[in-house]
Amino acid sequence: MESEGISVLIPVYNYNVSKLADSLLSQFILLKIPFEIRVYDDGSNFNFKEQHRTALKKDGVVYQEIPQNIGRAAIRNKLAKEALYKNLLFLDCDDEIIKEDYIAQYLSILQHYEVATGGVRYQDVPPHNKEFQLHWMAGKFREEFTPEQMEETYYFPLKNIFIKKSVFLNTLLDDSLLQYGHEDTLFGQMLKEKGVVIKHLDNPVLHAGLNRTTDFLKKTILAVENLAYLNKTGSFRLTTKLTSTADLLKKWRVTSIVYYTLKCVEPLIKKNLVSHRPNLFLFDLFKLFHYMDKLRKA
Repeated sequence: MESEGISVLIPVYNYNVSKLADSLLSQFILLKIPFEIRVYDDGSNFNFKEQHRTALKKDGVVYQEIPQNIGRAAIRNKLAKEALYKNLLFLDCDDEIIKEDYIAQYLSILQHYEVATGGVRYQDVPPHNKEFQLHWMAGKFREEFTPEQMEETYYFPLKNIFIKKSVFLNTLLDDSLLQYGHEDTLFGQMLKEKGVVIKHLDNPVLHAGLNRTTDFLKKTILAVENLAYLNKTGSFRLTTKLTSTADLLKKWRVTSIVYYTLKCVEPLIKKNLVSHRPNLFLFDLFKLFHYMDKLRKA
């Protein structure tokens, strides 16, 4: 039987998580509450595993290596099922703790809410290396929200999420989704359907791991393909700004016109996105094209 306390759950893939683990440990030691930090490596390269085998050999840290990558949903389900405590805190391996009372804020709402999220921040100034510009802009201007904005949109990323273990296990992530993207959107909307209240706090983490634009665009395509797959074949339809836009185009009977127009200009859009001055509106059109393209082929 699980006991009171907090299990911090961190899936890792090709990223050094030592600094994050140390930041968490320093706060837990001061608070003197039961805790564990579970770090599961999901098929990283050998050099990252070798670093963690030494750096994470500490009291309070449970480090485990998964031989082959099992995917974002499956690794999180595994972490939750094996957690010791009733309270789960999911973090990404490229998160950084930026508030000294980060854990204490979640403790303050422990008895009152089943699910809470603290949001995410990106660095205030653009990255020096312009290859990371698009990811920074998309994060800074499309993911940074106040608690009020998060509440209005039922914001639910699988990053910086506190959730009761019983609630998570009663829903679980769809581990049939092996590629990147929207497993958190699906999970969040399932919670909403069940009437679960999410408490939105001003308790952000810093998203430190930016992707180069070429890699970020590849992950974006995977995410919108997942979204199209879910909405084409799944029993639970996801609603996002992207799907709402596609629905409007269908309602106005201009889907084919817009699709073929975007198909013609997609190389020019991509040229802008990989430049040093990417345009987020063009990024939206890039996602719309690939979403529509996947729907046509699904």
